[in-house]
Amino acid sequence: MAVERKLGPFMTKQGEFYYSKKEEGKSVFVRKEQEYFSNMTHTKRIYYELKSTGERIVKVVQDNNIIAAYARSGNQRQRDQYPKKVFPTSRDLVNSGDIIKRTFALNKISDSKEIFEVDSSTNSTIHIFVKLNWKIGGKLEDAIRYNEIQVNKAEKRLPGIKEILPLDQLHKTKIESLLGKKPTISNEVSSQQQTNNSTY
Repeated sequence: MAVERKLGPFMTKQGEFYYSKKEEGKSVFVRKEQEYFSNMTHTKRIYYELKSTGERIVKVVQDNNIIAAYARSGNQRQRDQYPKKVFPTSRDLVNSGDIIKRTFALNKISDSKEIFEVDSSTNSTIHIFVKLNWKIGGKLEDAIRYNEIQVNKAEKRLPGIKEILPLDQLHKTKIESLLGKKPTISNEVSSQQQTNNSTY
């Protein structure tokens, strides 16, 4: 059975799972603190297996999450397209205007709760997406004020994005400053080498 998404490992709790194979017609509960994986198939079916043996285990109470809810509904849809992580670079911004569009995502069922930038939103049912305009040109102070408004709006849908997104990120003045320092350092090193060579 092809697995589309594997999450974990997680730890079992007391009375949370029982083995899929019964002994003498009776269900046997899995001991607590056993590592296991949660797997989602292409048909959005959820099943669990122990990390140590790969043995199937069954959850006593069905998961209360978006994937399990989807699986129970029996809806047919296209396979989820998972978002691709990206980060704009100075090369990407060379011909851009003062405002660019950015998209951020959060995996709703991941324990890490990581917020990350993606190239675009997708049809994934386990991700939350937020799009925002981002000012990278003009005066730095104006850009910071503009971006603060955008981030405050995004925070309502993606709590925590304010913590990972500096308001002056990608501003052209910062990029130009960084790019401008490199040749200066290179020239200084080159001049020093020429001086040393002429001494000998």
